[in-house]
Amino acid sequence: MGDGLRTGMERNVDKLLLLKLIKAAQGKGRLVTIPLHKLAFLSEYKMNARQLKGFSYSFFRDHFGPAAPGIYDDFGELLDAGLIRDCPFRLSSAGEELLQGMDGAFRRNGNRQIAGIVEEVARETPIETREIKDIVYRMSIRLPDGTVRKVSEIPYKPNHKILMMRKLSATESRCGFTLKDEEIETFEVMLDPDLRESLRRSEADARGGRISVRPAA
Repeated sequence: MGDGLRTGMERNVDKLLLLKLIKAAQGKGRLVTIPLHKLAFLSEYKMNARQLKGFSYSFFRDHFGPAAPGIYDDFGELLDAGLIRDCPFRLSSAGEELLQGMDGAFRRNGNRQIAGIVEEVARETPIETREIKDIVYRMSIRLPDGTVRKVSEIPYKPNHKILMMRKLSATESRCGFTLKDEEIETFEVMLDPDLRESLRRSEADARGGRISVRPAA
């Protein structure tokens, strides 16, 4: 169910914003699969409307409304990395640590606007499955083919799912979420639990004086 149309940077940004979304919504109740997809859909819809390139998911009409294959991929990676917990979805202590470490990235000018949309959607939208489905199904949206349809009127076709929303291209956006090289490096380390644990052991050894550094000759 992969989404091969995203770049490496887009995938990193998507996972980071997905963590932010889960963090913002997890205290409202049981955050499960359908509401998570709907919250991401509403967030990306608002971003696209403002020409802000944040989430880069492609949403298709699924049995329970708009869903993105990329969310399944990203959620699986975050779960494997130990950054989130499953059912209900919530951040682990490592996920909390990562978001705190990325605070500077979220505070940067354009990034702050995009993160603000994620937090706004999570704050103002119910996460109970029936309620959030009703909100989304009442929406009228412009499909990538140019037609305007009410979400509830878009048919579900298991063998040919209809594309409901695609990511913004660089030329369509006036601002995009950015990550500096050192932030990407930190994020990718946190996505690798073995490397993350190895670095922590090394830091602990260094603090405990168990690693001797020989002076240069």
